[in-house]
Amino acid sequence: ENHIIAQSPQAGMKVKLGGKVNLVVSLGRDKVTVPDLTGRMIDEAGSMLGEVGLRVGVRSRVYSGKPSGIIIAQNPPPKSVAARGDPVDLLISDGIYPEPLIMNDLRGMKLEEAEEAIRHSGLSIGKVSFQQAKGNEAETIISQNPPPGTLIRAGDKVDLVVSVPRVKRRLSSRPVVIKHTVNPNAEGKVHVRIVVEHQRGIERLVDGYFTPGERIERLTFVVGKAVVRIYENDMDEPIREEALR
Repeated sequence: ENHIIAQSPQAGMKVKLGGKVNLVVSLGRDKVTVPDLTGRMIDEAGSMLGEVGLRVGVRSRVYSGKPSGIIIAQNPPPKSVAARGDPVDLLISDGIYPEPLIMNDLRGMKLEEAEEAIRHSGLSIGKVSFQQAKGNEAETIISQNPPPGTLIRAGDKVDLVVSVPRVKRRLSSRPVVIKHTVNPNAEGKVHVRIVVEHQRGIERLVDGYFTPGERIERLTFVVGKAVVRIYENDMDEPIREEALR
C-alpha cells in the first residue's frame, strides 16, 4: 500500500526541467472485514474465512469452560479490517480443565490387571518393557512411570516395567515379546485374539476387547519353531501371521 507501482515517463527517459511525472500508487491488497468466529467450530471458521478471502493462521488450544473445539478468541478481532489473504489466528477451547488424578500403585499386579486398571482410570498405556527380576512372578509390574501418588490427568500415558524372573528353563526355550497395535480406524471396541503355536502346543496370549489404536505387548516363552497369529473381530481369519525368531 502507498508504494509506486508505475510511472510515466518511464525511468531513464529524458524530460524537460519542470516537466510532469505521472505516478500510479498501489492501494494495497483488497480490504475485507474479519468475520466473528467466536463460538464456531474450527471447520466452520475455516469456511467462513475462505468466503471472504482470509485463511486460518496459528491455532492455539487452552482449557476453558467451553466445549472442546469451540473458538473462544481470534486475532485480528471481529469486524476489523484485514487485507485479502491475511491469516487469522485462533484460540480454541480444549474443553473443561480435567480434574487431577492420583496415580495408583500398579506394582505387583499382573500385566493384564495393570493394563485394565490404567484403562479404567481414563489413562493410556505407554511403553511396556521387560526386565529380569529375581523373586518376582512372571509378568508382574516391578516399576512404573509416573510413580504411585503422582498427580496426573486423564489421557496421560503410563509406562510399565514387567518382570522376567530368573528361572531355570530348557536350553531350547526362548523369550519373545509379541507386539500389536489395534487398528486405529476401527469403530468401537475391537475383539483381539493373539495365539502362539510352538512345539509345546498352542497358547492363547490375548483374548479381549481393546480400543482402536491401543498397543498390546505380551511376553511368552517358546520352544522350537513358533508362529504367532493375530485376529481382530474375525476369529476365523488372522490379520497377521508370522514366524517368531
